[in-house]
Amino acid sequence: MPQNIFCKKLPSPRGLDRAAFTIVGAEISPVLQDAANRYLDLIFPSTLPPSSTTTYTLTLAVTDPTAILKAGVDESHSLDVAADSTTINAATVYGAMHALETFSQLVGGVYTTSSPALKVTCSITDRPRFPHRGLMIDSARNFLPEADILTTIDGLSYNKMNVLHWHLSDSQSFPFVSQTYPEMSKAGAYEPSMTYPPDSVARIVSHALARGVRVIPEFDVPGHAYAGYDAIPGNLTVCGNHQPWTDTCVEPPCGQLDITHPGAAKVYDGLL
Repeated sequence: MPQNIFCKKLPSPRGLDRAAFTIVGAEISPVLQDAANRYLDLIFPSTLPPSSTTTYTLTLAVTDPTAILKAGVDESHSLDVAADSTTINAATVYGAMHALETFSQLVGGVYTTSSPALKVTCSITDRPRFPHRGLMIDSARNFLPEADILTTIDGLSYNKMNVLHWHLSDSQSFPFVSQTYPEMSKAGAYEPSMTYPPDSVARIVSHALARGVRVIPEFDVPGHAYAGYDAIPGNLTVCGNHQPWTDTCVEPPCGQLDITHPGAAKVYDGLL
């Protein structure tokens, strides 16, 4: 939530050209360097002709470049946007990312015909009102390809949201490929191609981290547990696929983890 904003329209738009645009200070953190390169690509589509040869410098200053992305991390930042340069000050690289996003939204242009231009100068001090700003996706009831999840994470970063709550399992399917219990996804996925193996999960988490987004995975228990669990010997669930389903659950298929079963905690611990 913005704490202080003061912007003034420039007499004429200040054209920007990638060849004459420099970001200084991003090298202090691999995550920030990656973000800087990403925003250069967003601000300057490669198909656009140059609009200016005048240099423009964006300087990043981060107080704690080694801060870990976790709940409550300091995302405060400020921007001083002038006609010939911009200075960003942030407590952490994650606040600096938000500042880069703000700067990218201050740059306008009809990107199919002309290069971007800065139309205002600004002094902005900003920090989130809420430390947890998240979106939940349910890829258990409705499988989502990895590419769609990565695109969703991009959208979170554009809106300065910082949590992806990933609903990974439900009664309908178990798409997560557990290295402890791989038989669960073999039995519980909608089909073999509709799974998230370890390398896919790693790419999603890495993609999110690079954009300041924490991934919070969820295995739904004790309710909504059926698909996949029948692959574990010992009948860990009760009411699995019971008919008529209206007697025991609010949507089919029914199924609940039997928390009185001695193996239930062991299996769940193995998943985590």
